[in-house]
Amino acid sequence: MTSLWTQLRACWRSRFSAPLYARRGRQDPYRYYDELREVAPVHCLRQKGYWAVSQYDDIEKVLGDPDLYKSSDLPGIEGSLLNADDPGHSRVRGAVANAFSAPNVASMESYIRSVAIECVDEMARKGKCDFVQDLGRPLPAKVVATMLGLDLSRLADYRRWTESAIDDEPEKLDAATKQEYAQAQQERDAFIADHLKTCRGGGGQSIFDKEAIPHLTDQEAADVLKLLLVSGHVTTTHLLGNIAVALLQYPDVEKALRADPGLIPTAVEETLRINAAVQSTLRRPARDVTIAGETIPANEPMLLLLASANHSPDKFPEPERFRLDRKSQPHLSFGKGVHYCLGARLGRLEAKVVIETMLERLEVIEPVEPLDLIEWDMDNTQMRGPCRLKLNVRAFSRN
Repeated sequence: MTSLWTQLRACWRSRFSAPLYARRGRQDPYRYYDELREVAPVHCLRQKGYWAVSQYDDIEKVLGDPDLYKSSDLPGIEGSLLNADDPGHSRVRGAVANAFSAPNVASMESYIRSVAIECVDEMARKGKCDFVQDLGRPLPAKVVATMLGLDLSRLADYRRWTESAIDDEPEKLDAATKQEYAQAQQERDAFIADHLKTCRGGGGQSIFDKEAIPHLTDQEAADVLKLLLVSGHVTTTHLLGNIAVALLQYPDVEKALRADPGLIPTAVEETLRINAAVQSTLRRPARDVTIAGETIPANEPMLLLLASANHSPDKFPEPERFRLDRKSQPHLSFGKGVHYCLGARLGRLEAKVVIETMLERLEVIEPVEPLDLIEWDMDNTQMRGPCRLKLNVRAFSRN
């Protein structure tokens, strides 16, 4: 006879697939993650064809075994880096890593700070602003364009091209939108091809042009440029937006950071943990595997819920609390292992500089609307950040 517990698990599991992809799940995925970890830590999302994995230890094990759990041949960004396996992955990553070395990233700090000051002062001049539009988008867009040696006058194009490439539910798009997105991606590909031709001809002077492109084929370089455009225009934007949300949600944190700016790097890490900009990543097992009692057939996509892992109470006591004294397990927001995010150092620096600049130059940072009305970006189910964030801000008096 089927046990009551088995029946209850089956009932609970039937609830999960839709909420994670419905609007209510995207607005607040964390309660569904809590249920998954408790009742169905490995669960087949049948309408997507993914196996969702939600426990920290299981996800960490998958990320740490690239020979068994592959990244290639999965839906997503172009496959020379993020969706690639060895031997090609290590070679491409090694070339790109040179551009994101500690000295190269550190050399960007003064530029990042100048852009942050410009954005924050303009926000203060207006008094009422949209953090995402006025700082969250332009700062990382300018930083990544500068690092890649791209024309800053075309930031609107880069944003449009990025938005055309990140929707992970293309089946829901109407014909006109699909055509618009296809045209945008053709424009992007032509632009990147021209840029690479210029670089090959000796015209590239940026960090990326000098450190990475000479060691990559045109296809590899184009794939990496597309990936970096997404990270510069979406994931870092979401990180900055989530930091602004955290300052509003936890006024005691803002007060503590004003009193001790040395805590700002810790606040960045806690933001990454509590509300990850990248909520999940994909892998596929090279053979049948069993995780948490469930058998996942070879090559079926596994959705590793990084943001769920970051809320595992056995790793992060009181996971829903934003704590500046947290001394627990490292979060998984940047992944782990051979695919650990190459831009992590740059993203952390941008976040640190933004917080420092806001707290140094703004006396008042207040939400215009109740925080439960925040609209979260719905374009991609694997990313999370506010699509708009209306603020009232006031600069310190300069007597």
